[in-house]
Amino acid sequence: DVYKRQVQFERIYYRPDIVGQQIDDAIGGARPKNVTGGVDLASLSVPRVAVSQPPWETRGVNAAEHALGIELQSGGASIDEVNVFVNDIPVVPFENRESLAGQDNSLIQIPLQSSDNRVRVEALSDKARGIAETRVTVAGELPPRSTRRTLYLVSVGISAFTGLPDSMQLQFSANDAVAVEDLFTTELKDLYDAVKAVVLTDLSWDMPSRDNIKNSLKTLAESGPDDTVVLFLASHGLSNKRGDYFFVPRDAALEDIQRVYRDPDAVTTLIRWHEFVDALRAASGRRYLIVDTCHAEQIGGSLELMPLAKRSAASSFGLLAAAADGQESQEMPSVRHGAFTL
Repeated sequence: DVYKRQVQFERIYYRPDIVGQQIDDAIGGARPKNVTGGVDLASLSVPRVAVSQPPWETRGVNAAEHALGIELQSGGASIDEVNVFVNDIPVVPFENRESLAGQDNSLIQIPLQSSDNRVRVEALSDKARGIAETRVTVAGELPPRSTRRTLYLVSVGISAFTGLPDSMQLQFSANDAVAVEDLFTTELKDLYDAVKAVVLTDLSWDMPSRDNIKNSLKTLAESGPDDTVVLFLASHGLSNKRGDYFFVPRDAALEDIQRVYRDPDAVTTLIRWHEFVDALRAASGRRYLIVDTCHAEQIGGSLELMPLAKRSAASSFGLLAAAADGQESQEMPSVRHGAFTL
């Protein structure tokens, strides 16, 4: 049943630390604890979504776009936004998603991506996601569609941290972010009609502070269904047993590094994983998150990429990462770059 997919519970119930502790307690002979966390399950009641036009698989379409009818009914909470994916590519611009959520019935034109199009409609409330699916196949060659393709790039690289000791500074993350910008704006620019790049490094006019990084992410929501979005991050990355991931900006406080493991809810100067995932969810088109961060010995802790990988799969964007769980990414003084970025 597409209305009961477990992905809607992921943000609340993805807690590997609790699962591990329950197993450890059971091995030690302790009785299992009630770990529902006091969540009202009725509040997670999913919005009801139906595809009214066409209500079944459609074959032999001879057009570059297709009319899609959507019917909505809220569940335990009001619907905040509606998005449509064609072959896992979001095709509704962010600025239009809220208005769709306010309509019980709507008819929209969606671009077809190939000869075989898997169409998924998602209605999101604060804590739940309703899903409906259909399929549209094209007869013969997909007709050409007049499009303008833009690359939206946010490239962040941090080598110098104002609140951390010398032992926690990096060498070449800023170089990496500049090199990624150069790759897309020179070598790959002919693939796009336009490139909109925001670069935040220790060498740029706008420094990669927490606020500046969060503001730069808003650029990605301007993208459309034919665009490409790339978010590149180079710095320290930390995660804890709870499955949280934190990115370390230029103005991170030293005490927050330890709070990641002891009191993650009190962290205020780092950037949480969901802020990057939400930025990519707000984007349209083909989306990629490239992460050149690691657990470095001097900064302690670990980097567990499974939470990011899970959220990548749930949100349909590509994830490329420098290091697997518990590994360190390497900087190469001979070329003044990180090995992964190089």
